[in-house]
Amino acid sequence: MTRGWPDEAGLPVFDAVEPTAEARPIPEGHRPSSGRGPARGAGVAAAALVLLVAGIVVGNPPPSGDPTGSPGQSPEPSVAPSPFVSPAVACGVLPSTSDIAVSLQVGRDLSVVGSDGPDALPPEVHAGLSDQIQMVIAGDACAVSWRIRLWDSKYSTVLHEDSVSNRDEDPAYASQNRWDLPIAGQTGILTALIHFRGVPDIERRWNFITTIEVPELFLVAQDGTRFEASAGCAPSPQQFDPNRYRYDTSGICAFIDYTPGSAALHVDAYRPIHLELPGWPVVTWGAWCGEIWREGAAQFKSPDGCGLGGASADNGLAVLDPPAFAPPPGDTVIQTLIGTVDRAGNGINVLYFAHVIAR
Repeated sequence: MTRGWPDEAGLPVFDAVEPTAEARPIPEGHRPSSGRGPARGAGVAAAALVLLVAGIVVGNPPPSGDPTGSPGQSPEPSVAPSPFVSPAVACGVLPSTSDIAVSLQVGRDLSVVGSDGPDALPPEVHAGLSDQIQMVIAGDACAVSWRIRLWDSKYSTVLHEDSVSNRDEDPAYASQNRWDLPIAGQTGILTALIHFRGVPDIERRWNFITTIEVPELFLVAQDGTRFEASAGCAPSPQQFDPNRYRYDTSGICAFIDYTPGSAALHVDAYRPIHLELPGWPVVTWGAWCGEIWREGAAQFKSPDGCGLGGASADNGLAVLDPPAFAPPPGDTVIQTLIGTVDRAGNGINVLYFAHVIAR
């Protein structure tokens, strides 16, 4: 029997293999009699008893560590191989139908049952950066094969995948009923394709959304003019690197959703522009001047390496000096990397963009 999982990216195929009979040796004490009457061993045993009574020892005594009297050392005990995946909790009763609920648990309070199949509308599940995400099978029944994928349909990108192919359907090789999913901070369609022994495969889906508050960033000119910058993409939860501002910002914003318009901050060239992040600490910052290129996906380019400075606090607190930079003359886009900490203590990085004209 062959099971295939319908999907756009070529899923693993699980082949159920029927178990075969295993030949087992018959223990020595349980071998059937030949039917020829008393064995010769009975006479030998009687003779040996007579000699022992007479005080005569026949042959060598068995070694002290071998009660059977067989020569050599005792065989080493066999060790069973460790399973590839062990269940988080003891396996519950195996379901008899494919009508199995699978829930996504967010923290301690929220549990959302996934939709059944690819045609049903997946329920929305909102989570924060600090939330623990776990997928749980009802009744703790154990799957023997699975593929769990978080898919960003906007950019056709796999954000997370956990996949185990168990062709022999051997629960001793792989069994699982609860999965801890490190997907906080991501947003996409979460799909779970799950296979049990003797039950048709099931598919459950959720629309998983990480809710991250994005702080407002203002560029403030010397005359007090305030200009709000635009966040170019979703915030990125990352560990802070004290030297991050010195390098490029690749990996923070893979796809920029920003187009400069006619609105711009007009300033004098080489005069400081201050950065304000009201209510949030600035732990890391860096600024560059350049432009948005649209060769395929939009990207920020700084052809002349126009770095405008940056700073980082080694202790994870706010930088001591208020962030500021002085742009050269030109009509430019200012890209600003801000590393900050939300109210729950989670570190996030945000890329902002602003149109600046310096004369």
